[in-house]
Amino acid sequence: TLSKTRQGIFNSLLTQIEPEGKVFFDLFSGSGIMSLEAISRGYKVKELEIVNDGLKLCGTYIDFGREQTVIINPGRKGTTHFAMYHGQIYEDSPYNILAIDPRSNGFSEGTYLTAGIKESYDLIKWSEYLHDELHQKAIFVHGICIGGVTAMLACTRPNAPSYIIGIIAEGPFYN
Repeated sequence: TLSKTRQGIFNSLLTQIEPEGKVFFDLFSGSGIMSLEAISRGYKVKELEIVNDGLKLCGTYIDFGREQTVIINPGRKGTTHFAMYHGQIYEDSPYNILAIDPRSNGFSEGTYLTAGIKESYDLIKWSEYLHDELHQKAIFVHGICIGGVTAMLACTRPNAPSYIIGIIAEGPFYN
């Protein structure tokens, strides 16, 4: 159950509407609940965007004030909303959290998935952004299904940065 303070934040955010008529947070999804929890505990939550391969890519970043980040990369048709369900295990870890919308999913642009091929370059670009712009010293990748394949491909690319220190490939497909 939510505390009275969290319940108050939850109820007030439920009623806030953005100018385009969109709900401020999707509070009943992983991203919304995890973001609310983070906000209610005083952590910073940021919506991030990068551009790779001509596509705008989106993600949700929870800054716990740490110098390392885990990128949670969901599987096919997965978004930050799904990825944040996996984020809860990292709250007490030494990592900040970046949950991403892979290309062609959620708020990211694109027409189709490429079974991890082009997404692996997107993942490297996210890592570079975290390192160069947010000054993260180390990156860990948690990939689910095709996100796990993407993580493995990214880490084996010749241009994979050395600050990607490890991966979890949860349920990658076999072909």
